[in-house]
Amino acid sequence: MPCLIDGKRGICGLTDFGQEVVARYLDKRYRFNLFPKDLDGLQLILSRYIANDLEMVRFKV
Repeated sequence: MPCLIDGKRGICGLTDFGQEVVARYLDKRYRFNLFPKDLDGLQLILSRYIANDLEMVRFKV
């Protein structure tokens, strides 16, 4: 479960998209523009595939 402590605030991703929850928090807080609104639907579709690919690499090691 990905978690982040930002000052006095704790952010944890408790869903299948946990890492995305943390990334979206950082994006909103620090205005990185990692998740542009016009690509929101595409990001939702691709995030599932990206998460699966990353997990496969992690478990093979």
